[in-house]
Amino acid sequence: MVNSQTPSASHTAGAGQKRRYETPLVLLLYAILTIAMTYPAAFFLRTKVMGGPADNFHFLWELWYVAHALFDLHKSPFFDPDVFVPFGFSLIRNQDLSPGTVLLFSPLTHFFGEVFTYNFLILASFVLTAFGTYLLARELWSNRLAAFLAGIIVGFCPYRFAHAGGHLSIVSTQWIPFFFLYLERLISRPRLKNAVLTGVFFGLSAWTTWYYFFMVPLAALFYVAFRVDWKEPGKDARHLLKLGVATVGVALIFVLPFLIPYYLATHGGVVDYRGAGESQAFAAALADYVIPPTTHFLWGPAVGRLWRAGPNGLWQSEWQLYLGAVALVLAAAGIFHPRRRVAAALIAMALGCLVFSFGPGLYFTHPPTLDPNTNDVALSAIPAPGRLLRQLPGFNNLRGWSRLGFFVELSVGLLAAAGLTRILDWLRERFHTPANVQTAVAVVTMALVLFDLFPQPTAMTIVAPRAVDQWLVRQPGDFAFMEYPVANHGYGGPAIYSTRLTGKRIIMGSSQNPPNLVYWSDLSAFPSPFTLDVLYRWGAKYVLVDENVYRAGSSFWNIYQTWDTLRSAIEASPRLNEVTVLSGVHVYEIGSGVQKEGRGLPVNGSFEQGSNKVLPECEPTLFITPNPVPVLAGQPGRVAVSWNSRCSPESRITLTTDGSAEEIFARGQSGLKFLDGIKPGVRYEFRLYTPGRTEPVQTASLTAGERTDTIVADPNPVLPGSGLGRTRISWATLAGADAEVCVSQDGGPEQLFARGASGSAEVPWIAAGSSYEFRLYAREQPRRLLAKTIVKR
Repeated sequence: MVNSQTPSASHTAGAGQKRRYETPLVLLLYAILTIAMTYPAAFFLRTKVMGGPADNFHFLWELWYVAHALFDLHKSPFFDPDVFVPFGFSLIRNQDLSPGTVLLFSPLTHFFGEVFTYNFLILASFVLTAFGTYLLARELWSNRLAAFLAGIIVGFCPYRFAHAGGHLSIVSTQWIPFFFLYLERLISRPRLKNAVLTGVFFGLSAWTTWYYFFMVPLAALFYVAFRVDWKEPGKDARHLLKLGVATVGVALIFVLPFLIPYYLATHGGVVDYRGAGESQAFAAALADYVIPPTTHFLWGPAVGRLWRAGPNGLWQSEWQLYLGAVALVLAAAGIFHPRRRVAAALIAMALGCLVFSFGPGLYFTHPPTLDPNTNDVALSAIPAPGRLLRQLPGFNNLRGWSRLGFFVELSVGLLAAAGLTRILDWLRERFHTPANVQTAVAVVTMALVLFDLFPQPTAMTIVAPRAVDQWLVRQPGDFAFMEYPVANHGYGGPAIYSTRLTGKRIIMGSSQNPPNLVYWSDLSAFPSPFTLDVLYRWGAKYVLVDENVYRAGSSFWNIYQTWDTLRSAIEASPRLNEVTVLSGVHVYEIGSGVQKEGRGLPVNGSFEQGSNKVLPECEPTLFITPNPVPVLAGQPGRVAVSWNSRCSPESRITLTTDGSAEEIFARGQSGLKFLDGIKPGVRYEFRLYTPGRTEPVQTASLTAGERTDTIVADPNPVLPGSGLGRTRISWATLAGADAEVCVSQDGGPEQLFARGASGSAEVPWIAAGSSYEFRLYAREQPRRLLAKTIVKR
């Protein structure tokens, strides 16, 4: 009897030993894959972040500010008065807080810093998403090799890599597979423990982002509808429903502390609802699911040129939803797995989320935007169910409907695991294939999937203060500053993170619903006196202006400025005193408006005429910016007209076009008004009248020149000296479409230098005696040369 029981005991012990080592081994393998597929991110945990400087810096600020408020300032972390001065920034009202990342890991941020915490959370999301999917697939198909494949497909899917470059909350998908794991266990083994854990993991998913608060239940609805067989013997419907109520109760405990204030903010007029055009723009197109990622290590660049050019490449961070050729073939085989109800539930979830990911309507590829200044596109003529779902509260405030694509990728990954299980079972049953051969087949399949998904080395951005940030740190006092151009520096992730680097307050920031939005048109008229009045009234001491970006031109609120137009206007303003220039960033101190000795506005307010006469205290001012105005061919330009009649309580502004009769343009003692429709070759003259005067007290002429695609180098030629020379390349395209900059040395083959509709990058490798031709191309088919410049030393 002892002998007969010994093998059984030995087998049980061996199985237990395997289970004991299974979890750490699987986690280790996924960690190794994460390090390899996100290379070199793991080697710069404290100094760099994945992706270019954008939303990733916004999340760096969130991590830092919440931990700083809790542990250092001992105050509420939900409001920062130093951002969007003087309004301040409410993280609750803007629906900007991610409790599942920012709040939950604030102790980690406090002890290790926001850069380390950000990178740790990004990398951990890869490991945990893959591991959760592994557990779920093992639960469904009872095959560890197939389950490991599912973890690879889902944990390292293009959706996650696209969002890893900046969207900490969206890439935190790790709790979703665990939610479906315990949902499946709740259906197959109805227990209170499974009900509670289903609610816990839903709560954690909702904590990462409100997108998953709405999308996880939608996906679960399709899964449950086809997974539950109420006619199954022994199925107690009432018991299962009671457990479902327990799940909802646990979930509410997690979400209500944040759901209630968010709901009040949304219904209090603070948060704007997303328009249907914007929802359509950020929805998926059918082609997104079959276009390979542009980050692929081998064919990514070709994909970018062929299929992600023009409008179809505008929002790649949202549209990289490639399902994978190998995964789709395996998923097709998985449809016929003997567990038909599970397969049907996954098919339903995949198709349901696919249809809803199209948002208001179905496009096969993405259409162009209706207006270059908005994100809106025309609604598709083929309506999708999302158009109806947008009528429900909460769903009407969702922008990125394409994010439902993750649930499509999850379903396909799980079905692919079912397909591999069927293939391995078939090999064993039909050919009596040994276990090691089956393992080899599975490993080869995994290798093919990895080849299909493997990305290029991850782009990294160093997190460090600029020279101007270090200068601001040394300045005494508690003051605010404004930075131009707004599109590049004043608004966005790097802008809001500058409060961490400088310790100073900022006029702008980063937000989906900026509290000072109604003043953006006023801010676009810089350096008009009206804009300076606004900034000074808000407590701004300095204005930072990046010459490097303006050399190629920059647009904000339809006001397009170049360094030539901006510099002349700044020099004409008596209220802007240049303090220093650091790496091309000019720092100007804003005066109160009291005239300084030796400086003043030209008598006619038109800086291009160059008068040096100092205005008396009551002298009216008339200011136009930009002047001359660069205009796109076929697209009229815009200028800002600022005036102040000073001691006179009333005034009027008239406009003449090419010597025509005067027309009233504006009235009031002072103000700011915009003139649209500026055309090249037409002469515009503005006249300022005060009561009792028949002659204008100020006049200003406006001219327009045709604007072109631009690429410039500064300095050029590069200054002589020892070693290699340095210059800075700046570029901008007219329509804001995606572009790329290539360089050819001494007539040799082109090499890619940079990408983007506009930008500025330093070149530290200019050799004496060589000639470098930098060429600006439109990334569309056929490829077009837009502009070029030759750099010599």
